[in-house]
Amino acid sequence: MEIFKDIQVVGTSFVDIPDTTLLYGNITYKDDGLYVKQTLASLVKEPSNPYDKNAIAVYILATNTDSFLFDTSNLDIKGNYIRIGYIGKKDEIYSVINNNPKNIFQGLVSIITYNNPNYNRKFTVSIAIN
Repeated sequence: MEIFKDIQVVGTSFVDIPDTTLLYGNITYKDDGLYVKQTLASLVKEPSNPYDKNAIAVYILATNTDSFLFDTSNLDIKGNYIRIGYIGKKDEIYSVINNNPKNIFQGLVSIITYNNPNYNRKFTVSIAIN
């Protein structure tokens, strides 16, 4: 089993991701300047992606109920999960997942949210793969 930690999710600036407080998850760290919320993630191969047939989309569990606390009209949704971005082509995990016969992988996403509105949120994935 290989463990991958803190893999940066790319393309998040192109998605209208709801405010962190509206997303399902647990706050695992908090201080004066930032907080970290963790939620479940699904990494999904996207062979029909027109830009990259080997793309790996990152979806996060956004709600644990039958409804979302935010507008979903501009989001790619699978059940209770929303797509927030992709695994970068240069990350080692990109080739590991693409060389694995499975299509969906489960992991955790950490959402680092800064109190300063001039800083963008950061999304990282941690996952173990057989």
